[in-house]
Amino acid sequence: SEYVQGGDLRTLLSKFKQQQRSVGFDHDKVKIALHVAHALTYLHSLAPPVIHRDLKSSNILLSNDLDAKLTDFGISRERIARTMTAGVGTAMWMAPELMLSGRYDDKVDMFSFGVVLSELDSHSLPYSRAKDTGMSETAILQKVATGELRVEFSERAVKSGVQLGLACVSIKSKDRPTAAEALYRLQQSALCLLSNQFNRYSIPVGDAAVRLAALQQRYDSEYEASVYAHEAEMRKIEMLKTKEVYQEALNAAVALERAALAREPKTATLVREVEANLAPQRLVARGLSLLGCCALARAMRHNTNVISLDLSNNGLTDAVGVSLGNMLTTNKRLRALDLGFNQLTNRSLGSIGGALRVNNVLTSLVLDSNPVLQLQKDGAGSSSISAPAGGNGNANAASSTAKVSGSAAALAQVDPFTSALTVNKSLTSLNLFNTGIGNEVGRALAHALAKNTSLISLEVAGNLLNHSDLASISSLLKKNQTRHFEAEAKGQELSHEMKEQSDVVRMEKAKQAKQQADAEWHDENARKRAEVREAEEWERARRTAEVEVQHLVNMELENKKYLDRLAEAKKPPAKGKGKK
Repeated sequence: SEYVQGGDLRTLLSKFKQQQRSVGFDHDKVKIALHVAHALTYLHSLAPPVIHRDLKSSNILLSNDLDAKLTDFGISRERIARTMTAGVGTAMWMAPELMLSGRYDDKVDMFSFGVVLSELDSHSLPYSRAKDTGMSETAILQKVATGELRVEFSERAVKSGVQLGLACVSIKSKDRPTAAEALYRLQQSALCLLSNQFNRYSIPVGDAAVRLAALQQRYDSEYEASVYAHEAEMRKIEMLKTKEVYQEALNAAVALERAALAREPKTATLVREVEANLAPQRLVARGLSLLGCCALARAMRHNTNVISLDLSNNGLTDAVGVSLGNMLTTNKRLRALDLGFNQLTNRSLGSIGGALRVNNVLTSLVLDSNPVLQLQKDGAGSSSISAPAGGNGNANAASSTAKVSGSAAALAQVDPFTSALTVNKSLTSLNLFNTGIGNEVGRALAHALAKNTSLISLEVAGNLLNHSDLASISSLLKKNQTRHFEAEAKGQELSHEMKEQSDVVRMEKAKQAKQQADAEWHDENARKRAEVREAEEWERARRTAEVEVQHLVNMELENKKYLDRLAEAKKPPAKGKGKK
């Protein structure tokens, strides 16, 4: 909580009244009203809106610079239903609907704000003139509830400020402005106030312009500072929400790995994510260990919410790649996985290939710029596997030191992946750009595509494939694309036939819709009649309240007369006028 040195607004206005300070709106009062309007705008913009329900001058605290702060949220609540029960707040600041225990919304705060505006203008408590005439508080509240009595503004008050205050205390809540509208109108009132202040002085035009510009600059700077503070607070809240989601996921992943659980976790760490973007600056910048990434992959096995996972450019090794492959065997939700620009080799490719045999959900897989497979010739003339030297394509790798050899070893290393493509029915897009695959692997891919019917996009540029393999892969992809488009066309044709066959059903639905519209029309008429009856009941209640109030007034008069007679009877008789 924040300590505010200036006390509350009610105390300040009482001091103004004792000092006989001039009434009306000046710069300080408009500043206070602006701050309160800012606070209400923020509260009412939340989802769901927060209603203060006890806004009054004593609940507005002030700093030494007259910066206003709303306090005492003891009876505030989120607006989660259109109907709320009343019985809260302080009577003289309460809206009529709160007194009558009817339906209410955030407009009850705007009524209280209008009462506070009248206090700022006159320095007096609400309805003080009515109290001075001897009217009881009960009678005042009755007249406020029926719209016969409203707060008053001084003749010196700015016209726009008076209009805003009277609009806020309208008897019907729908006629009151929102907090955002009140904030805008207060800004306009502040500008009018600045120009009116200068019209009172007889000074040279040049000096007036300079001072007006200075005052307006002061107001603009204060207003912009408050707006920026509000926007900064909202950005901070959004950043905290995002950080909370990712931090919770990553911390849970590390904790799972360190605990070395004997069984797989049954709950996912990314339960609130749909498209999880954990690309650079998400994992590496947080210093998450590879063990934590493995735990994150295991937690994803049972995740039923995330449909897209981006782990690109994180320096992930085969330990994570194998874990992700195991994850794909059980995950039934993930549609897209991006593992580009990491350090995954043929070991990860084999694990992912094994998963693709049983996974019928994943549609997009990106492995570009990983050292998945690169064959180079060492000094002894034997073939070995190593990573590419850089992120540029494999065109330079086709030099005298890099030759396509070891076909048996190459096929053995990628066989789990290529053979999985022959049976997988869900993968439609595969990116193997700049992964170091050669002609033998290319022929294996072509062989797999001959049996695959789902893959329509395969990126193999930047590798060591010859023209014949590329042509074969291209022709097979076109065949799949043609089959895919034909299936879509057939589906559309079937849909068109079903649409034609459902004309009778649509006509029946149209008939039912017309009947429903007629019923709604009758219901609307019934609702209007109910509104008329409700208005009549309201009028009867108002008249009853008037009678009760008049009865109370008559009783008070009778009591006063009785007390007067009693006092007269108790007086001693005057001397010389007694009985002889």
